[in-house]
Amino acid sequence: MTPPDTPTNDNNTASLRDGIATLAGEILAARGEVAAGNDIELGSFMTKVSAFCAAISANPPSDADAPMIMTSIEGLVNDLNDLGRELAELQASRDAAKDNT
Repeated sequence: MTPPDTPTNDNNTASLRDGIATLAGEILAARGEVAAGNDIELGSFMTKVSAFCAAISANPPSDADAPMIMTSIEGLVNDLNDLGRELAELQASRDAAKDNT
């Protein structure tokens, strides 16, 4: 039995995976907008990412779930890096178009 003053882990695998899936879906949608040449607003998205990271930091997943969650988070980081690269390419193409006018 766990003593009452021992912290418990509320970040179960299912809730963490749901949070990661939600963020991944938003990244995918943002990448689609960028691919279509549209601007995206990152402020609210970055707030969600920060809140998710803070929640995991404050209440990390159990040791048994940590490797799977870390792999999922690494996938998110890769997707974010791709989004950043795509945003930079969009801006570069816009800048080049301005220079040609």
